[in-house]
Amino acid sequence: MFLPLLLACEALLSPDVTNAELAVEAFVLSDGTQTEIGAKITRGRGIGLTPVHVGEEEAFVGYVGEEEAPLEAVELGFGDVTNTALFDAVSGGLNVGVRFDRTADDPIDDTFVVMPEDFSITAPTAGEGVAADIALVVLWSGAVSGGTVDVRFGGDCIPGYEVTGAEDVGGVEIPAESLAAAGEVCAASLTVVRTATGTVSDAWGAGGTIAAQNGRVVTVAVGN
Repeated sequence: MFLPLLLACEALLSPDVTNAELAVEAFVLSDGTQTEIGAKITRGRGIGLTPVHVGEEEAFVGYVGEEEAPLEAVELGFGDVTNTALFDAVSGGLNVGVRFDRTADDPIDDTFVVMPEDFSITAPTAGEGVAADIALVVLWSGAVSGGTVDVRFGGDCIPGYEVTGAEDVGGVEIPAESLAAAGEVCAASLTVVRTATGTVSDAWGAGGTIAAQNGRVVTVAVGN
């Protein structure tokens, strides 16, 4: 059971690894106010992968459209590391991705995802009181034809609700049984997230993934 931790201790420096051995796992998260790009580089994927730290003579870069910034290493412990950068809010439809500028091998570009379309939750509004005994109609602006969303609603005193991959028609109805507060009143968070997957360059010889989530959250009070 300790094997993954032992493997993670054997971190490598990127100049010691060729493109053919490298994999990338990248994500983009936006909440409408700022956007985070994060990515890990490893030698191999799955069981037996080894974290790869970017050497000083090489550069791991995140970009949003024409804007770019270095991805700074964040130590996670046991030799594991992720690389992140923060940007201002990203408009839907822009390419967001990562580039690995190398000295030990050819540079790796063309790893990107198209940011899901922007939107706002229009009902319920932040701070609104929500009745626990009737269905809650959730609405957001800008439905996307053929798109999907994940919707989560939860709090300490309610059963909660979650649906993934729902058709993005601009709204969903949460049944009353998910809101029953048993006479209590509590804060609950409503989260709506659009997700898109992107393209990973073949130059990452061990493969990888890149995905983007554009999400919004409002907090309401649930009770009778």
